[in-house]
Amino acid sequence: MYGPTIYLYFLGCYNGPGLPVLILQKWDSKWDAKYGSVRTLAIRILGSLLVMLSMNILIAFYPVIFGPMPQIYAVLPLVIVIGIFASISFGSLYQIVAVFPPSCSGYLFIGTSMSTPLVLAVTLATGFGHGASLKQEFIYFCVPAIFMFLGGIVFMYLLKS
Repeated sequence: MYGPTIYLYFLGCYNGPGLPVLILQKWDSKWDAKYGSVRTLAIRILGSLLVMLSMNILIAFYPVIFGPMPQIYAVLPLVIVIGIFASISFGSLYQIVAVFPPSCSGYLFIGTSMSTPLVLAVTLATGFGHGASLKQEFIYFCVPAIFMFLGGIVFMYLLKS
């Protein structure tokens, strides 16, 4: 199912929804005024992490839940959902970091960029690609889910401090 074009499809589905999300952010001020900026941003970030975590787990367990992995087109809508909520969480994180010293935005950029080497390492370690086994697919999609879960825990800890 996963051929050489899989990353092109995944990147298109992941990054494509970003523009509509940015356009919809013009209504953010209404929510901020009603509930407060910190609470609104925290809810967006944690809610986005929860949705992305759920989608990654659903993709990882897809063969268990629905039977053998179907054509890639059945998984792409889940990647689109991940892309939408990644845009929401990244936008919210960059709004939060704006109130801290300028060096913090650099740390945020470094942290968000670390997903690229992580995915590369998981891809190489599992041999994920065309003809991937169920075990390889499971690991490939579960590792990001684990990191999203840990990120959510760290974010909640930071909110309390």
